[in-house]
Amino acid sequence: MITARSPQTAPGDLFSAPYSGPGQSGPMIFDETGNVVWFDPVPSGDAASNLQVQQLDGKPVLTWWQGYIPPQGFGEGEEVILNSDYQQVGRVYAGNGLKADLHDFHITPQDTAVLSVFDPIDCNLSSVGGPTAARSPTASSRKSTCARDSSGASGTASTTSP
Repeated sequence: MITARSPQTAPGDLFSAPYSGPGQSGPMIFDETGNVVWFDPVPSGDAASNLQVQQLDGKPVLTWWQGYIPPQGFGEGEEVILNSDYQQVGRVYAGNGLKADLHDFHITPQDTAVLSVFDPIDCNLSSVGGPTAARSPTASSRKSTCARDSSGASGTASTTSP
């Protein structure tokens, strides 16, 4: 990590979600001097990506994608939402048996979420020199309601295609 100051950089914390290489994977926040402010290790075999601050119920929340990244590079997982005390207040699932992709997750001002989903299809690519048992991703998006139970401590999502 480079911690040299430049007049061209904005002040503030650095958000990161490394998922390859040595060490534990998971979302983390560094201060301007490179010290870890917060880190949430993910289970072995999982990865995290797309760590960002968003608004939910008019309050700042941390969100990130968590799950498995197959060799094709799309994600098969779910979105995680934490409040400003780093307590989980929700998880958003793609629904309909699908998994959320790691590339896009946005909470709208109406407290709904828009996320990307890849729905891979099995295909035979031997006619073009590829494998007979390949998986090709197809992309779609989903709109989910960010619903929480009365304590606000857990979350669910109902999902529809836009």
